[in-house]
Amino acid sequence: SNPPSIAALTIRVAVGSKNPCKIEAVRKAFEDVFVWNSKAATNDVVTEQDERPVKIVVSSYDVPSGVSDQPFGDAETREGAMNRA
Repeated sequence: SNPPSIAALTIRVAVGSKNPCKIEAVRKAFEDVFVWNSKAATNDVVTEQDERPVKIVVSSYDVPSGVSDQPFGDAETREGAMNRA
């Protein structure tokens, strides 16, 4: 008999930027964390829960950062990131 199908877990992520490189970096980071090799994560023992598919949905928004387009230094970079969050 066929095993029961398992519904995919959907993770929705909002990015405060329209920059394609930033959007792709966020998508990749979430995939690296949430879509892993379940055998490696569980010492080669795969359970039904480990096999649940994960779908990452990234939405991007044009949000003002409140800092210059090319921030200078860590403080201004952090400020812009916090403003967009």
